[in-house]
Amino acid sequence: MQKTKTINRETHEKLYAQLYKILRRKIEAGEWASGLSIPSEKEICRTYEVSAATVKTAVAHLVNQGFLVRRQGKGTFVTDWKRSGGSNSG
Repeated sequence: MQKTKTINRETHEKLYAQLYKILRRKIEAGEWASGLSIPSEKEICRTYEVSAATVKTAVAHLVNQGFLVRRQGKGTFVTDWKRSGGSNSG
């Protein structure tokens, strides 16, 4: 898997905030479709070269805003956020 260089470590913006925006764009663009699981936290860590804590924080924000849902023992899945009214803030 090729590393995605979309995290800018030269800016003052927090890494989790940058990752949140990247993941949210994937959801909104349909790259991660409703009902499907997202890559594991380990995969996201490797892809974006960030820590597990950074991934957990970004994913937690997406869960809180209704874009993702966690299912214990199953993974994290994209919700039908258009229907459920995922937050427009962020």
